[in-house]
Amino acid sequence: PRYSFTMGSEDVSITALFEEDDTSLDETDGMAGLAVFPNPTPGPLEIEAPSHIELRFVRLFNIHGQLVYEQSVEDISSNRLDLSSLPDGIYLLQLVARDGVATRRIRVIR
Repeated sequence: PRYSFTMGSEDVSITALFEEDDTSLDETDGMAGLAVFPNPTPGPLEIEAPSHIELRFVRLFNIHGQLVYEQSVEDISSNRLDLSSLPDGIYLLQLVARDGVATRRIRVIR
């Protein structure tokens, strides 16, 4: 959904447009098409990337910005992460590829 509103007076008018996006926080052009699911997750998290995206690293940060997980993609079996050892909460998943970086908000809920 798209949301817009206008605030104004005789001299000044401001229009803002918001697009709701539940998980994507930052994405470079070359990273379109990434899928991370399920979200929220009780632990297992799947990462699907189109063939044109060469993933290199996966990093996970807690809400305090601390790195809680880092793995090269070659060491991840079948693009699946197991987050079941992490406490419930909100995390930022950073997917680093040859041509860019994408960040997704992930919720761990049991």
